[in-house]
Amino acid sequence: MLLVDGEAIFESAIICEYLEGTTLPRLHPAHALQRARHRAWMAFGSAVLDSIAGCYNAPDEQALHARAAELRSRIEQIEAALGTGPYFAGASFSVVDAVFGPIFRYFDVFDGIADCGIFKTTPRVTAWRAALAARATVRDAVGAAYPALLARFLVDRGSALSVLMQARPANRRARSTKPQMPGRITRAPRVGLARRASEFSPAWLGPDRRRTKGWP
Repeated sequence: MLLVDGEAIFESAIICEYLEGTTLPRLHPAHALQRARHRAWMAFGSAVLDSIAGCYNAPDEQALHARAAELRSRIEQIEAALGTGPYFAGASFSVVDAVFGPIFRYFDVFDGIADCGIFKTTPRVTAWRAALAARATVRDAVGAAYPALLARFLVDRGSALSVLMQARPANRRARSTKPQMPGRITRAPRVGLARRASEFSPAWLGPDRRRTKGWP
């Protein structure tokens, strides 16, 4: 949510568009057709988040495998749309990049839970993910507590993915030490501008990189 003169603007894609229209520099392409294409990929980012949510809410192993396959298919669709990089539209950072920076941050935690192979056949997406992770406005958009908060959120789902997490020694230790925070997470974050959104950050799992049995 974004407050502007006391009025709330909600839905992350709408916040992105508001900021794009009221702040500089402009991140959308100048050409109308290219702007439309970028907005379509912003919407696709929401679909990717839905698939991610399907993974961390999957009630059993069969459902988890099915949602992981769906997620892998979406990532492959992105692979087909990317050029030479480093960003979505080449050298210029765009709103699409701001949308996908927080999305890719989920996988920095997921990668330590299981070898899911989501990016196994998508080298361009892998390079894009790395370029966004290295960008200061993406990297510094989150606080130090967010990796543990995301991990706690995932464990608390009581899902098949939660079972995988709790099977790892590092995660069993994490369950006994809750991060201090005001209130309680009730849902995962949605798409938002990387520099302003409250999103979760990578690398919670620390030095213990042993993996549980992966997704298909």
